[in-house]
Amino acid sequence: MQRRMVDAFKKEIEEDKEPPKGPVEGVKETLTMNPRRQEIFQYLCRYPCTRLAKIGKDLDLSMAAAKWHLEKLAEKEFISKHEISGETVYCPTDMMDKPDIKLLAAVNHERGTPVLRVIIQNPGITLKELCKMVQLNPRTVLRHAAEMERLGLIETIKDGKFKRFYKTERIEKVNDGYRKRAAKFRRSILKRLKGDGVSPKIVRATDRALHVKIIAGMQKSVLEVNCQPFASVMEFYKGL
Repeated sequence: MQRRMVDAFKKEIEEDKEPPKGPVEGVKETLTMNPRRQEIFQYLCRYPCTRLAKIGKDLDLSMAAAKWHLEKLAEKEFISKHEISGETVYCPTDMMDKPDIKLLAAVNHERGTPVLRVIIQNPGITLKELCKMVQLNPRTVLRHAAEMERLGLIETIKDGKFKRFYKTERIEKVNDGYRKRAAKFRRSILKRLKGDGVSPKIVRATDRALHVKIIAGMQKSVLEVNCQPFASVMEFYKGL
């Protein structure tokens, strides 16, 4: 029984590895030329501080395969791992300040995201209305809402027998502080790409994004990297 479980685990991983398995003439063996890892890295740049289960679900990867690729990226320090409330979250290395990791971990939680989104879109919503719209039980909603309130993302106001939820300006204020940080993150990415044995060439760079062509032997690819950790959050803050 144990042997079958090990074989099944290996098979899941092998299905998501990229060919070829042996060396090919004119092709360097690099970490970042792997399409799956590129996809995961780009995803984490857009949704930093995300948990393994959500990464696998959003990218249609088994948890075993997602974890395997994440570990490979962590070995070369493209991403870092952080323990938040007993769970591991993943984010690009050098992208953000440590105090803000808990903030985005709450925002990008699989159940926390819809709770925050509905509160943003419906200022003053009650607990009963909120539970109905996100299709979660009151205990789960209150747990995520309490964490977001503790982090300053939302506030609650007692209105008679109702508790009403409102967003705060915390994200906007934190986001403004990352405009200058983006340049440092871009330099960090380019340095790690060179260390991985690929030749990076900037195609386009803005405060928010970096498009970089990477070349290894005969292989070429383009990474499209979001450089501001709160960019995706700001999108649904603005109702986009």
